[in-house]
Amino acid sequence: MQTVIVNGVKSSESKVTSGVPQGSVLGPLLFVIYINDMPQCVNSSLYMYADDTKVFREIAHDDDVEKLQNDLDRLGKWSEDWLIRFHPEKCSVLHLGRTNPHSTYELNGHQLEKSMAEKDLGVTIDDKLTFDEHIQAKIGKARQMWGMIQRTFKYIDHETFPLLFKAFVRPNVEYANSVWFPSGKGTTVQSAY
Repeated sequence: MQTVIVNGVKSSESKVTSGVPQGSVLGPLLFVIYINDMPQCVNSSLYMYADDTKVFREIAHDDDVEKLQNDLDRLGKWSEDWLIRFHPEKCSVLHLGRTNPHSTYELNGHQLEKSMAEKDLGVTIDDKLTFDEHIQAKIGKARQMWGMIQRTFKYIDHETFPLLFKAFVRPNVEYANSVWFPSGKGTTVQSAY
């Protein structure tokens, strides 16, 4: 049950059937409304998901570096105006492409760290646009879960094994496979089992 008090007026109680059970029901929605104008302050492309923001631009000329830095400066100003501070130590730059000049960028006066790989919504991608690190991590996690099952259950019958495998091992291997599954020319998948 959730009760909301606005300007001293108490709302009626109602059952909450979805949302964020560990916290506020209105909090995530109000946060999204609060930051909804952020894309309008930059000229580069900007993706937002919850409290995660990515700004990016193709760097073809030196003036593109300056445009991206100007957008970072505008985002810094936006964060000061709206009292939502970016944490530059949690921000990083992932340079993509062979001709990328690997320029240095700053946010709120802090130089952003360069990264070789980044995790986005649980999927790790590297600066060569491959998912090798992600695949190895998922294989490791699946093996870890399988080991836990083997240590926990002395005997696994033919009915229990598929249930445990589908519940604990398979989700680790299949998470976001529509994104990272190698379907391009010349790709191969080596069996982990």
